[in-house]
Amino acid sequence: DLDDAMVLGVNTVRIPVGYWITEAPARSNSPYEYGFSPEGFVTGGLNHLRHMLHRLKARRITAVLDMHSLPCGQACVSNGLSCDAPLAFSPNRTKVNTGGIPRCRGAGTLAESGVYPTSRSPELTWYDIAVDSVASLARWVSQLPPEEASVISALQIANEPALNTPGCMEAIKDFYRTALAVVRKELPTLPLVLNFIYPNSANLDMFMAEVKAWAGVLLLDQHWYLNWAGDFKVGDDKSTRNWTQIHERACYSAVANWNWCEAANISVMLGEWSLATNHDAPLDLGDAGTARELHQMFAEQLSVYTFAADPPLVGHFFWTLRMGSGWDPRPTAESPRGRQVGGSSSSRSLDGFPFRVWSLLELARYGIATPLTGARADACIGIEVPS
Repeated sequence: DLDDAMVLGVNTVRIPVGYWITEAPARSNSPYEYGFSPEGFVTGGLNHLRHMLHRLKARRITAVLDMHSLPCGQACVSNGLSCDAPLAFSPNRTKVNTGGIPRCRGAGTLAESGVYPTSRSPELTWYDIAVDSVASLARWVSQLPPEEASVISALQIANEPALNTPGCMEAIKDFYRTALAVVRKELPTLPLVLNFIYPNSANLDMFMAEVKAWAGVLLLDQHWYLNWAGDFKVGDDKSTRNWTQIHERACYSAVANWNWCEAANISVMLGEWSLATNHDAPLDLGDAGTARELHQMFAEQLSVYTFAADPPLVGHFFWTLRMGSGWDPRPTAESPRGRQVGGSSSSRSLDGFPFRVWSLLELARYGIATPLTGARADACIGIEVPS
């Protein structure tokens, strides 16, 4: 996977981890021991993370370590748990309920009944658990041998906090203030990454100025997807944009999301972009017409993120390098670190897998994605500015 990534010009990867990665299983004090966390996640992931750092170092690729999943960091979004509310960012600091964590009760495919069990102390709040998980990860990084620590170029403190849940902005800011303070005690100089997401993402300039005054080097992580981002007009069908509209948006809509950062002297990391469109409408990568449009769309976005967005954009990440279709992590004697099954590979999903367009390696296999270092400045010539 990493050798193929190098061919595509990848020089930094964003590694998502869950809040349980530094937790020890029951009856153990070591997070390197395999077992289960209080919510039932498998522990011992640090073993694999350290192995990955060595693989990256051998290829001169650096890593942004991303605390991607905080405990109930969003409502009805499956980042480990699909909770009914974003408890980590609850304005009233919700305490642990020994009766369990309510599952998503909203509409859609994630709606479930019942609870997720937890064995945590009811004296704790989910806010405390979120802060402690970030602090523990920072402490772990600070204690790594220099040859491993040197691979980590930044630490992201949260990902898409309270996505789609209004009214959490002040709680998110409080979380960042607390987390930044404890992380800086462990990592005085490492760049730290903050992320905000709709609907808790407006008027960030004053908050960023506040924390930049004392928290050292900070980056703001922005996510830009043609799949969802809303510039629809009232009455528009949100599920059907044609290719002309998609190309217009690819060329002209993204930069407005972070151009305010230049005046505020804020460096921006585009942490996620992709080729998904129309709310994950199925796309046949083997169809010549579809592949041609996606190839153009890839070139357009790569051009914008390379030439039209600097400053303040300092780097961008296609989400994801691979989707993991067909990956079986269970160890066997022949494959102690897991294996691909069913004829799949890092660049070939299982038959019928609907999300191939999210995999950079699979897109490259179809000739849709090209090396990130080969951006064309003329990719948007001929694309009209949308009215």
